[in-house]
Amino acid sequence: MIRPLTGREQKVLVACLATVVSCLFYRMIVAPLRAQADVIRQQISISQKQLEADGRIVRKAEALDDRHKAYTRHFRQPGTAEETISSMLQEIEHVTGGLGLHVEDLKPKEPEQNPYGHWFFIRLTMRGKFLDMVHFLYELQRQPYFFHVEKAEFEVLAGEERETVMARLVLGKSFVPGSLDAKGTEEDADLGNFPVKGMPFGSMAFEEYSRKIQEKGLFSPFPDKLSTDALSFRKTLPVLHERIRLIGILLDGDSKAVVEDLQDRQTRILSMGESIGAAFLKDIHEDRVIFVYNDEQVEMAL
Repeated sequence: MIRPLTGREQKVLVACLATVVSCLFYRMIVAPLRAQADVIRQQISISQKQLEADGRIVRKAEALDDRHKAYTRHFRQPGTAEETISSMLQEIEHVTGGLGLHVEDLKPKEPEQNPYGHWFFIRLTMRGKFLDMVHFLYELQRQPYFFHVEKAEFEVLAGEERETVMARLVLGKSFVPGSLDAKGTEEDADLGNFPVKGMPFGSMAFEEYSRKIQEKGLFSPFPDKLSTDALSFRKTLPVLHERIRLIGILLDGDSKAVVEDLQDRQTRILSMGESIGAAFLKDIHEDRVIFVYNDEQVEMAL
């Protein structure tokens, strides 16, 4: 026979049932919701980081797009091939006008196709001071002209004033097909913050290049570059390969040769025109250098 529960037993039973229900509610509802909330928070965090990364990509893409538009405006072909050649000739004449250079021949070449548009070329023969020639090339390869020097040959003119040379140049410029709008109101692109890669001249002012060129003494008579010791004792000099060893070549706007002085075991970096002892560095190539030593040219290879 089932007896009725006492009041105390009823309270205990209710408490037990409440505990069981609470445990089941926590296990079946609260715990899964917490786990799901943790997953959602992680997903939100990942999404925020992805949005930040996407934002950086978008900003970079916008900056690149602005740069592309600037270049496109600046290098847009100004018209027909004849009009483009005429524009290039005017730019060349504008630069030569203030440098005292004498242009003896100026001829356009046939345009060439490239992946982005067309290359236009000008053959140019001119005479003048070598430093003025360098200044001419310096200006043409910078904003707003951005010419490319395809070929350059210099010849010292006999009987002329010292440092006067004849230059035979091929100058090129790449254009994107298309023309300005009919009104011609589009502003020129400001490329001050967008240096063209591959330019031989950096941000250095021409006066600094001029000073360095003058320091080289490119047109000094060759024996003047040899040290007094080399001229006085050249018959007793040791073989150059016993004196120095070529260990590296640095090619840039001011190429250098890295050599080891075998006598004092010191490493020295030489530019063209500099000497180590009685050896004068005449020329630097990709894989070899040429010294003048004991009145002879000595080639050293890597």
